[in-house]
Amino acid sequence: MTTNATCYIKRHAGIVPGGDTEVKNYLTAIEPDYKSLIDNPGLRRRMSHIIKMGVAAAQMCLQDDIRPEAIVTATGLGCVGDTEKFAAQILSLGENLLNPSAFIQSTFNTIGAQIALLHKIEAYNMTYVHRALSFESALLDAMLLLDEGRHNILVGAIDEMYETPYTIERRMGLLRNITAGEGAHFFLLDSEPHEACATLLALETGSTPAPADQFVETLLQARGLQAADIDLWLTGENGNTLHDKPFAALDRLVAPTSRRLLYKKECGEYPTATAAALDRAAREIAAGESRYALIYNHSQKYHSVMLCGSL
Repeated sequence: MTTNATCYIKRHAGIVPGGDTEVKNYLTAIEPDYKSLIDNPGLRRRMSHIIKMGVAAAQMCLQDDIRPEAIVTATGLGCVGDTEKFAAQILSLGENLLNPSAFIQSTFNTIGAQIALLHKIEAYNMTYVHRALSFESALLDAMLLLDEGRHNILVGAIDEMYETPYTIERRMGLLRNITAGEGAHFFLLDSEPHEACATLLALETGSTPAPADQFVETLLQARGLQAADIDLWLTGENGNTLHDKPFAALDRLVAPTSRRLLYKKECGEYPTATAAALDRAAREIAAGESRYALIYNHSQKYHSVMLCGSL
């Protein structure tokens, strides 16, 4: 699926890992001072780790009392911690006297709903759970909403990692030579360039047998660009030899003067890690360090490319 509808990134904020796996075998997020972002202590106390991360990242993005006309969130695994907590209560309490909070907060759309409740936003609110294409699906929806004439679309991606899912994925062989991670990122998108820091020029997702370099070149040609125009490449290698093999095809496209960042070395591997890459691209472009940035990721047979540029 492809969209060439240009949109502008007005704000972006993220909660990212600290890059230290000495204490745990996976990367954990450096969490902000939640008291300064979520005023209500009772609400803050009831929120699980992933909900606090997501709501806090959205609060960091929604400054100056901007009210979005739509909220679109993405997650690969959702609130698995709350799901586990509720399942444990069922077993330990014999299905009696269950606290409903964990069940209510275990649904995938909890974070988008909490943001809407905090800001009293009665507008379009959608959550996408499409494995490794969850964030790209949310972005595509937001770009279509902008094309319809809406403004200030809040788009976010949130996933968490803790001991139980890490142990399960490791036992299933899904983390061979891979460092798992977590993160929460939000972006405020608009169809107008006013106050924007970067431009999202194109997004393409799909299931294709074509090599990665052909997949990328097709998108660039549609925008009138060449590979040499890209001065920042963010690619999603994660350390697994089989997973990383398709990325080698991009080597011939990366110019000697360009930079190539393996963004999962910083944030770890998780379903919506491309949001961390987009956050990095927006920061680099806003700082004037790059003119064009391209993000490429794949998971199994699914590919995604995002092209960002300066204003």
